[in-house]
Formats: sequence, C-alpha cells, structure tokens
Amino acid sequence: MKLKLNELEEALQNPAEFRMKLAKRAQNIRTDYYSASYFMKLRDAIFRYHKSESEIEGYEYLEDKLAEFKNDLRKQEILEQYNWYVGEYLASHRVHFRCRQNISIKLRDDLIISGQVSRLDLKQPSGYEAWIFCGREPEDWSQQMRMPLIQEELAKSELHVGVSEITIGIYVFDKQLIDQRCYSAEEIADAHRRLDTLLCQLGLA
Repeated sequence: MKLKLNELEEALQNPAEFRMKLAKRAQNIRTDYYSASYFMKLRDAIFRYHKSESEIEGYEYLEDKLAEFKNDLRKQEILEQYNWYVGEYLASHRVHFRCRQNISIKLRDDLIISGQVSRLDLKQPSGYEAWIFCGREPEDWSQQMRMPLIQEELAKSELHVGVSEITIGIYVFDKQLIDQRCYSAEEIADAHRRLDTLLCQLGLA
C-alpha cells in the first residue's frame, strides 16, 4: 500500500474516515478527482524557469497555460506570483540544483509513504535547503508530521548527510511568504511515534 505524505494531516484529523478512504482505494474506487489548477500551472512554469534558467521562457510558458482559464483577475494574480517568486529567488542568491525531488519512505515491503519536494538548494557554507511550494498557507505548517519525516528521508536516502544539515521550508504563494526550519533528532523521533500511532488507528501497523 502507498500513502501520500500530504495526506498525513488529513488522516490525523479523522483516522476513521481516512480508513474508509483507503478501503475504497484498495477496491480501485476513486476518491480524488483532479483538474488542472492555476497553482499547478504556476508550479510547472517555475520548474520550466529553473530548467531553462530563463525568466522570460517561464513567464511565456505560464501565459500560454493560463489561456485555458477564464478568470482574468486570477490569471493576473498568478502571473504576479510568478514574478514575485523569480525576484525573490534571484535576490536571495540561493543555489538551486534540483527540482521535483521524489521522496519514498519504505516502512515495510508492503507499505510506502511517498511525496515530493519542489526544490532543493545548496546551503552556504554547507548543507541543503528543501522547499515545498504551497498555493495557500497550510495551518501550522511547521508542526505537520510530514516535515521532519521528509528531512530525515532526504538526509538518509537522497543526500547522505546528517539530518542537521538539511533545512525544510515552504513558499506560500498567495501570501508571498517564505519560512523554514530545521528539526531536531528528538522532533524526528516524535514524528515517528505519531506515525506509528496513526498507522495503528488506520489498521496498518
């Protein structure tokens, strides 16, 4: 079975309801229906920008993808968020080296929790910064169980460094907010205890 890192907070809030959702998923009954969103287009344009290292190419890509939407005010907001992101990135002098870093936490052969980090940067003078892009600000983002788990998994399986050398951060586009923190070994251990409790509630222990 696979769980998604960004589903953990939903599962924590209502384990019984989430357990039913997992049962439907096991029967191949769809529980999530996705459509193209403004934020998905923005995120893809940012990835295009980093790949091409061209602010103009990313902007034109975004303009083209937004043409399928009808809300002109919302489209302008998204274009402004793109400009804010690029401006902030350039002003920060951060050194990006990878986008769309997949995360896969193997708890057992039959149980994996997966997700994705939007951007990885080199941190000066050493270490790494991992960034997650959010269209809207998550509630108490730094308290979310997935964050220390992501930090640990990146350190252990992807970057092969100590957990203290990785910082986890978010970009919140609707508020043009950036925040980050580094989790201690104790906080990571606590996240694992919380995860173990949740898995018991979901019948997956």
